Amino acid sequence: MQNLANPHTAPVYTHLPGDEAYMIQSGMAWPQKSPATSETSYWPHEMPLPQEPAGLPPPEAKQLIVGRASKYAFFLVDLCMTVLGVLFLTFGWLVFKADGSNADSKNSWGRRLDRIAQYTPTVFPVLFGAALGGALRRYATFRVQTRSGISVATLEQYIGSQSIYRAVATHVKLRSVNLLGVFILLLWCLSPLGGQAALRVIRLVSEQPASTTGLYAMQTFQEYQYGFALQAQESLLTVKYPTVAAIMSASLLNKRNQDLWGNVRLPSIEMIEQAGGTNSSSNDVAADGPWLDVPTPTNLTYPSLVGVPVNNLSASGTNQFVLPGSYLAVSCPVYGLSAQTTFTNYTAENVTEPGGDFDCTWYAPLRSTMYLQLAVSLPCADAKTGVTEMLTNEITRPARRLIWESLSSEGNLTRAECLLTTTYVEADVNCTANSSPSTGTNSSSSDDMDSSNGSSGSSTCTPSRVRRSRSSHVRAGGFDSNWTVLDAGTTNDASALLYLVTMLFSESGSVMEALDPIPVYMAFPFHAVGASVSSPYDTVLADTVDVTTFELRLAQVLNTILIIGTVPQYLTGAFNTSAAARQDNSAIFDIPASVIAKPRIIVHYSPVWLVFLTICSLAVVLTGIFSGVLHLFIIAPDVLETIAVAFLPNRLGPGRIAGNSTWSGSEWARKHKHVRLVLGDVAPDAEAGRIGLTTVGNQSVAPLKLGRWYM
Repeated sequence: MQNLANPHTAPVYTHLPGDEAYMIQSGMAWPQKSPATSETSYWPHEMPLPQEPAGLPPPEAKQLIVGRASKYAFFLVDLCMTVLGVLFLTFGWLVFKADGSNADSKNSWGRRLDRIAQYTPTVFPVLFGAALGGALRRYATFRVQTRSGISVATLEQYIGSQSIYRAVATHVKLRSVNLLGVFILLLWCLSPLGGQAALRVIRLVSEQPASTTGLYAMQTFQEYQYGFALQAQESLLTVKYPTVAAIMSASLLNKRNQDLWGNVRLPSIEMIEQAGGTNSSSNDVAADGPWLDVPTPTNLTYPSLVGVPVNNLSASGTNQFVLPGSYLAVSCPVYGLSAQTTFTNYTAENVTEPGGDFDCTWYAPLRSTMYLQLAVSLPCADAKTGVTEMLTNEITRPARRLIWESLSSEGNLTRAECLLTTTYVEADVNCTANSSPSTGTNSSSSDDMDSSNGSSGSSTCTPSRVRRSRSSHVRAGGFDSNWTVLDAGTTNDASALLYLVTMLFSESGSVMEALDPIPVYMAFPFHAVGASVSSPYDTVLADTVDVTTFELRLAQVLNTILIIGTVPQYLTGAFNTSAAARQDNSAIFDIPASVIAKPRIIVHYSPVWLVFLTICSLAVVLTGIFSGVLHLFIIAPDVLETIAVAFLPNRLGPGRIAGNSTWSGSEWARKHKHVRLVLGDVAPDAEAGRIGLTTVGNQSVAPLKLGRWYM
């Protein structure tokens, strides 16, 4: 009978002579012989082994062998883990090599590597768990078959660490912290870390690399090339038709920042200041003025229908630069209906002189139509040879005067007395290269004309802001604003300009009831050409348009002719920026620019995550190799961590294992953590041995031997 007064009393093992084992415990009798059967009862782990017959081994006995095929098959399986680890190392190396490469294409290496990286957080932990879990179990099997065996705590650490959760739970239950436990936990931490490292080692970043370059632009304060008589006739071919084309395209240019040929148009600072309420009213500023935002373009945004040619722009991306320039500004203190019924005769003796001590006479070209007459003041005879010297020595002059007289079909005359000055500006321009340039490209090193090589015509340019500037881009220190491009050449330049204005639509004078397009343009810029008498566009100019609008549109006509007349071929697509042309032609000047490349998808790798990926991948490789090598040396059956270990004829030895049957597995391991176990032959003297667990030091246990027969 059992005495349960103290059920927790630890049992004490003893051994009596013979095969009969007894257990003495306070209040509890150990199994003993039964009077009825004369047989002895035993605890399962102390049952005597059955006697084996002499001679040949019994039929159920099996020889302990490890076939080469099986051994190397398992070795190759573990090497597959190693190969997968090498693939992750290769992945990291490919990402490192792809750093900085372009990944715009969907089939680029960068895009492929990024797609692969999306699956790594799932694949790597599975691979790592299979490699590390198998290696820990095999190492435990290897250790338990050796003579020195393995302690219960260590065995539990290996067998109980088949996943990251079980590794943590096992060590918590064992209530033991040692270097092995820390090492196993650190190894398992590499599992999620490796997956995240493979995911985060590669990044696809949209970048716009910036660089600097030098651009070439046409000088706007440049001598008009058609001042002499023969040249004035030539201008009817080279300057007239581009100007007419620009005027006829006014509706197209209404909301464009570039002209018909893609040249960059300089905004009118006067109109922007008026809209923004700034107080700057003088062109002669000691320093550059404040930047003003350029509004959405309209017909009144720009003082010219043509722009400034810019060359050497980047073939891709965005070019940012400050474009300096100048234009002829028109201001008309006197504007309105006149009591005159006919045009002023400027050849009459009683005509009023321009006044002042610089301009002495008027020039009024012959009228090509009955609707418009222009007159401009010319320098005195003794000042004709001193214009260049005056420009050089910063001598001031009164503003040049221009008289406008236009008649309606009913005989109403609009008269404007205007002053011509120069406005110097700087525009902050962004030019984005078009994906499919409309023109070809030539080598920038060639001496041939290379206008299509990076010209503004193959880019979309937008001036974002503008400011008044000193004319230092024309001449150090600047010029007085009363000096205009009409003073930069001969005294005939002003005459040639007005001559061409009156001859732009000379054919309209021969068409019955056709209005002169120039006066019509002042009020109806989109319907200038083709307007006829009695049409809605046959109005009194002074009653139709205000003076500010009149001033700007008159400036548009004059500036269009002056800019085209500088070098016509530059404006219309043949901007020669060769080294020889830049050296011999003062109409070209250099401006710095920054180039922001077209947005590109660039591959970048993370050095930190690459280090983690390398460490984790090496851990998989080394674990796979280690596990494969262990397979070559393990001869014990793989029964650990299975219920099959309970079916073995285990002999755990006297005085070593004792406890309560209510204990959990972790309690048994914790109470006996220092006991060393070995998986050996518990019947070494029998012809057919028996494989079972026992404690180290049990003299009746022998190591396992390949080739021996076991039951």
